[in-house]
Amino acid sequence: MHPLCDKLGINAVNLALRRQYLGIAESDRALLESAIPFAERVRAEFARAFVEEQFAFLPTARFYSDQALQAGLSLTDLRGHIEANQARYFVSLFTGAREGWGVGYFEERLRIGVAHERLHVPLKWHLGAYAVYARILRRLLAREFGGEQAADLLQSLHKVLFLDMQAIADSFMAATVESLGLDMGAKPSSESEDLTDRFTALRQSAEVLLRQAESVAQGGLYEPHMSTRVPGRLGRACQDLIARLRSVSGRPRDGMKQ
Repeated sequence: MHPLCDKLGINAVNLALRRQYLGIAESDRALLESAIPFAERVRAEFARAFVEEQFAFLPTARFYSDQALQAGLSLTDLRGHIEANQARYFVSLFTGAREGWGVGYFEERLRIGVAHERLHVPLKWHLGAYAVYARILRRLLAREFGGEQAADLLQSLHKVLFLDMQAIADSFMAATVESLGLDMGAKPSSESEDLTDRFTALRQSAEVLLRQAESVAQGGLYEPHMSTRVPGRLGRACQDLIARLRSVSGRPRDGMKQ
């Protein structure tokens, strides 16, 4: 089951298009699968290096300190928790090659994005962490392989990291849309599209709701656009409010604006 992918209409067909656009090829899959033993061997080292950078940078260190305080954990315990998660994540970049970074892989990435959004991790630091990953990967690969093989592995990993970044951005945007009471609508009829293709339509919905709110403030309850229904909780609440206000004010006489 892939509830988050299903919610966004992400399937094997449109996910394959994402990989194609990023240039993830069979050669990348084979190369990273062959490097799984390396990933298992250095997973703890990678995780420690990542966490050290997080706690060396004041804004992210302050964020984690606040999280530890809220959770009632010591910073040592929190660091251990983060290191364990990062070690698993690091290895999954390579083991994801076994399934070709398919729907199950993307589901897990969306889940990570949702979890970070619930913790209120600023998106700039979450996406910025991928640059930290790349720096550490470059160092570890150069030490282990050197030369052309290290460069090829890093290039393949960069493609997978960009796929992961798409999932993080999608999950943050979807959570924001939901929290605003907007609805992304029904799944596209074409398997080559997903609901993230509809963010432009969501902006249009927001513009309609803003125009309706402005008309309510100005007493224009019967303007033509006031009958436009916007999908989602916010749109339904707006229509309920308009109906209640109309029932109180009464229908205006012909030629009069109300």
